[in-house]
Parts: sequence; structure tokens; C-alpha cells
Amino acid sequence: METPRITFDIDAARHLIVVTVVGDVGGTDYERFARALARDHAGVMGYRRLYDLRDYVGTVSHTDVSRMNDMVLRETGVAPSEAVVVTRDRGFALWARAMEATLAPPRRIRVVPTMEEAWALLAG
Repeated sequence: METPRITFDIDAARHLIVVTVVGDVGGTDYERFARALARDHAGVMGYRRLYDLRDYVGTVSHTDVSRMNDMVLRETGVAPSEAVVVTRDRGFALWARAMEATLAPPRRIRVVPTMEEAWALLAG
């Protein structure tokens, strides 16, 4: 298995941040990533997100995501309005619905099994 990590690319032309999560990544790892992204790239925090979780096997919880969402809003005043998540986990769509219902401000989170489908959704 690869070394656990979270990486990102900013695509300013598409107003998109592509986040790739690999391996056994936990809440502390996600918190460190989210804080650094908000601190170093505050001007793009409202961009849409594409999360590539195809190789993620970690334990980032709803509480972790909610806490970091609140921190980003507090520090930058914005949050993404849309996210597409690529994962092989068929149960992830239920988790995404819960996140849509509880994150502020509300956002659309779509879950697909391939990067091709994700790019198609983001293009349309």
C-alpha cells in the first residue's frame, strides 16, 4: 500500500480544487490538510471540489469534516458549493447525503465510481 497522503491541484480555469486522498488517512491528517489549504490558498476556498478517494481507506469522520468546514468558513468566509467524490465505496452516497443536509452553507455532493464520470459531471 502507498504512503498515506492528501494532495491537491488548483485548476483556476475551472474554479476547481482536485483533492486526492491515498491510504489510511485519519481525521488529524484531514484537519492538517484543510488548515493548510485555507491558510495558504484562502482565495480559492469557494472553488468546487473533486475528491479522488479511489485509494482512500481511512477514518475521516462526519465530525472531522464538519469541524473543518466551520473553520474554513470562519477563516475565509466561503465554502465550496459543489463537490464530486470518486470512490468505489457504494455506501458513500448515503454519507454524502448526510453531509449535504448538515454542512453550512448547503452544497451539492455527487458520488461516482470513476474519474471519467466525475469529469463529465463537472463539465456539464
